[in-house]
Amino acid sequence: VSSSDQFIRETDGLAALDLRAGVARIQLFAGGPIADADPDDDIRATGWSATASGGIGDVAAIGTRVANLELANSGGNIQVENNGASAGPTSSRWSVWNR
Repeated sequence: VSSSDQFIRETDGLAALDLRAGVARIQLFAGGPIADADPDDDIRATGWSATASGGIGDVAAIGTRVANLELANSGGNIQVENNGASAGPTSSRWSVWNR
């Protein structure tokens, strides 16, 4: 588990996730859809922002434990199941864009 911000840029889509940032944030940019079919928490961080060229959790919801969430995509569905804040602030801020 890292406690520093993570910046990830993938030129293609992602088919599986297991990202942990502790009290830090994760920024994820994908050139295709972001997916993960397992029922586990895929993202654990204080904040997660993602931009994808395709769906984010289009077929199965992405499991998260985050306080702040910002998602944007250019097609497909956005599905997220947040199971509570991993660490940090207990208040939540969610922003979702489907372009």
